[in-house]
Formats: sequence, structure tokens, C-alpha cells
Amino acid sequence: MTTAQTTLDAFCLDLGRRQPTPGGGAAAAAAAAVGAALGAMAAAYTTGRKWADREAETTALATDLRQAAAAMLARADADTRAYAALTRSWRDDTLPPEERAAIADTARAVPAGLLADCAAHAAALQRFLPRCNPRIVSDARAAIHLLAGAGRAALQTLLVNDPPAAMRDQARCDCDALAAAEADCALDS
Repeated sequence: MTTAQTTLDAFCLDLGRRQPTPGGGAAAAAAAAVGAALGAMAAAYTTGRKWADREAETTALATDLRQAAAAMLARADADTRAYAALTRSWRDDTLPPEERAAIADTARAVPAGLLADCAAHAAALQRFLPRCNPRIVSDARAAIHLLAGAGRAALQTLLVNDPPAAMRDQARCDCDALAAAEADCALDS
């Protein structure tokens, strides 16, 4: 059963067990999916007659964020598979070095991609804030915070897998983008 097909209750029960998967990467992806879906809702509430001047923009944003939420749930499954393969590779002395390296690359690529997606979608919501329906702007801001937290959680999964310098540099840029998006959600903004 995929993460998307699992109830939230069952996912949390699995997450809380003494087992390697699902773990932090899958939890980060699930949190990111919640953030993206909440952002989609905020965009959807900025449509209709009252918001006709921005409806094309907000409809596109809502669609993009709904698709992102589904993709992020799929990333939860990808992270679970990647970590399971990685732990098997640690125990298998017969694996050729190239295959072991490919498995480690996948274990890094999944959280790095999630972090990048969180940064991109949080930035899109940050740009949307001034045009958001003021009655729902708190939800758009909450979505940014959820994406930022999920992105930083994905960073931890990435870092434990010893990423190369270029990947660390990109992660730093993505974290800066998350911080910038959250700055627009500060108490005094």
C-alpha cells in the first residue's frame, strides 16, 4: 500500500514503530504534502467573481500545489524504498562498488529533490501572499511554514547520507529560500 492509500492514523502508527521505514524522509514528504495541499486550498479560495483579476494565476497555483502534494506523497514511498535499499547495501558484501554508489546516490537524491520542491513551492506561496484572499492568508502562511519545516526535515535525511559538496551547496540555497519565504510570515509582517 502506498503512502497516499494509507490513513494518516496508520502512517503515524508505522512511523512510531521500531523499524527503519517509514522514517524521517517519508515523514518530511508527508508533511510537505500537507503543506502543499493547504497552499492549494488558500489559492482555491482566491478565485471567483471577487478575485476575477487574479483567478487564472490562483487557479494555476492551486492546480500546481495539488499536483505537488500528490508527488510529495509519492516521494514518501520513494524515500522508504531508497532507505530500505541502502540498509540492505550495508549488509551485502557482494555488491559491486558501482551498485553500492548508485544506491547511496538515490538515498541522497530523494530528500534533495524534496527539499528543492519545498523551497520552490514555499517561494511560490510567498509571491502569492500579497494577492491572497485576506480571510485565508493565515492558511497560505501555515502552508509556507509546513513546507519550510518539511524541507528542513528533508535536509536532515540528506545530510545523514553524506552528500557531495555541490549537493550541500544546493541544499544551502534551498534552505535560504525557505527562510526568505518564512520571513514574510513573521509576527510583525
